[in-house]
Amino acid sequence: MSTGANSKPNAVAVGDFNNDNRLDIAVANYGTSKVGVFLGNGDGTFTIQSTYSTGSSSRPYAVAIGDFNHDNQLDLATVNYGTNKVGIFLGIRNGTFQAQTTFLVGTKPSWISVADFNDDSYLDIAVLNSGDNNVGIFLGNENGVFGTQATFPVGNSTWSFFFTITDLDSDGHLDIVVPNVVESTISILLGHGDGTFQLQQKFSIRANSEPYGLAVGDFNNDNWLDIAVTNYGKNEVGILLRTW
Repeated sequence: MSTGANSKPNAVAVGDFNNDNRLDIAVANYGTSKVGVFLGNGDGTFTIQSTYSTGSSSRPYAVAIGDFNHDNQLDLATVNYGTNKVGIFLGIRNGTFQAQTTFLVGTKPSWISVADFNDDSYLDIAVLNSGDNNVGIFLGNENGVFGTQATFPVGNSTWSFFFTITDLDSDGHLDIVVPNVVESTISILLGHGDGTFQLQQKFSIRANSEPYGLAVGDFNNDNWLDIAVTNYGKNEVGILLRTW
C-alpha cells in the first residue's frame, strides 16, 4: 500500500474508522505533512490512501486514536514535530475526517498517546516534548476539548521518540515510562490518578546504550511489571527487573 512519494511514513495506528467491523489504518506521513487513512476491506486488503493535511512543514511524527468527543466515532491525534502542535481530526461516520484543529505543545514533540490519566472516563493526551525534556499532559472533557498543558520533567529526551503507558506500581493509576536516549536512562512518572505525576524516578542503563524503545511485562513471575528496553548503542535488549 503506497503512502506516496517521499512520504516517509513514521508511525501507524489501527482502528475501525467507519464502523463496519473491519480494521482500518492511519499513518503519520512525516515527509509530506499528511495523515494517510486506509480503510480495510475485511480480507486483508485496503482502499487507496486518503490524506489529510497536518499543515505546511508540520512533519507529523506519530498518530494516536480515540473517541475524543464521545460520538461513538474514532478520531485521530497527531504530534506535529515541525510546528510544535497537536492536530485533532474528528471522525465522520463514513471513515472520513474533519480538517484538523490544533493546539500548541512544547518543542520538538516526538510521540503521542491517548489514555485516561485522571479517571474521569474522558480521554486525555500525553506528548513527549523531546526539545524540552518533559512529558506534556492535556486533560480532555466530554466534548473533546483539551485543557492547558501540564508538564512533567524527564531525563535528556533529545532524540527520544517513544514512551509507554502502563500501571507500573499496580495502584490502579496510569504511569508513563520514557527512554532517554542521550543520557542512557529510563524515566518513570508514577501517576496520582488526577492527571498529575510524581517527580520522575530515573534509572541508569549502561553508558552509551542509547535506549530507543521499551515494553513492560512480568518477566520473573513476581507479580510486578518489569521493563525491556532496546539498547540501540549496544546492539542488545536490556531487562530492568522491578526492585523498588
